[in-house]
Amino acid sequence: MINQENLTLWDLIDLEVLANSQKKIANLSSFPIFTAAPDGNAFGEMMNCTPFCQLIRSSAKGAFLCQKSESMISKVSFKKGQCQVHDCHMGLKNCAVPIVIDGLFLGSVLGGQFFVEGEEYKKYQFNIEKLSKEFNISKDELKDAISKIPVVPEKYVFDCLEYCEFLADYITEIGMRNVTKKKLLNQIEKNLEFQKKAKMAELKTLEAQINPHFLFNTLNSIARMAFFEDSPNTEEMIYCLSDLLRYNLKEIEEFPTINSELQNIERYLFIQNIRYKDRLKYYIDVPEELLSYRIPSMILQPIVENAIVHGLEPKAEGGIIYISSEIKKEKIIIMIKDTGVGIPSKKLNYLLTNPEESMGLGVKNSHNRLNTYFGPDYGLRISSVENVETIVEIHFPCFKELSPIPKFIN
Repeated sequence: MINQENLTLWDLIDLEVLANSQKKIANLSSFPIFTAAPDGNAFGEMMNCTPFCQLIRSSAKGAFLCQKSESMISKVSFKKGQCQVHDCHMGLKNCAVPIVIDGLFLGSVLGGQFFVEGEEYKKYQFNIEKLSKEFNISKDELKDAISKIPVVPEKYVFDCLEYCEFLADYITEIGMRNVTKKKLLNQIEKNLEFQKKAKMAELKTLEAQINPHFLFNTLNSIARMAFFEDSPNTEEMIYCLSDLLRYNLKEIEEFPTINSELQNIERYLFIQNIRYKDRLKYYIDVPEELLSYRIPSMILQPIVENAIVHGLEPKAEGGIIYISSEIKKEKIIIMIKDTGVGIPSKKLNYLLTNPEESMGLGVKNSHNRLNTYFGPDYGLRISSVENVETIVEIHFPCFKELSPIPKFIN
């Protein structure tokens, strides 16, 4: 639960993102739609507002009564735990969907401002003279605005509710992501561990105890918004990120196939390619007959990430990453080459003679794990030409079957 008594929806949601999302939904649907705090105070512009409601809200008293009415139905929808359709203080139908984040009622999405078919008579029961005095609005303006109040079929009400629910779900998931961000980071940090030289143990580079259902629903919601916004690259990037996280967070095998690991790397490289645009290109060329062989999990990604961050990123024009593989004397060698800034000769010499001291954490883990599983003849081999290229070779034995345990594991 959130323990902040004065927390508001606007503390959790970027106002510009919310305004743009609300506007796009309104443009797609043509329904009057807006987001409000629990007290009925509207956020930003009320999209597609009917002339009658605009006119009533133009007076101080009308605006007060509208806000009070919206606050009332929002609180009712929260207490009942579901969306509501109600008559506002002027008798028009309105829809309300509560926004509840981590158990706190922080607002609602509202839409409507219409009569349902069969209620046309209500248009003619307004006391125009009384309304004119009460809200200080001219009779002619009132008559014209009342004539424009829409009368809609019942299906229209359900469609309006559906769009309100979509926007409310989107806001809720974004809010939950921000509320739990620190919690997730702390949990990931606590669960990150590496057991050095622990033979036959489940060794993983990354472990995170999070709720995959919430995470992937959030990503899918963002992807749907990207679809509505006609952003195919953003949509594809989100789905790739979802698959990448799903692979990294699930209980993966200790020795997945090379094919599985390469598919995961391709998702990672696709995302980085979108990020770096023309500065990053990549090619993967691994013979099909090698794809069914086994490799320790999460060996490739730290090395590819290292190539991007330390090899290509410092280079103004970027570069290319090549991934290839071959078999030599029952040993599989996977080569990861980048055309980045390379490694100065002095630093490379030190790295080659003191690998455990010089490698970054992720690369060091990969090297140590290969040594742990297969012995000192296996691990990483690094070569580099400054300002030309860096090549990291991953050496490990050929094997496909996991049972019985291969003889090279002591």
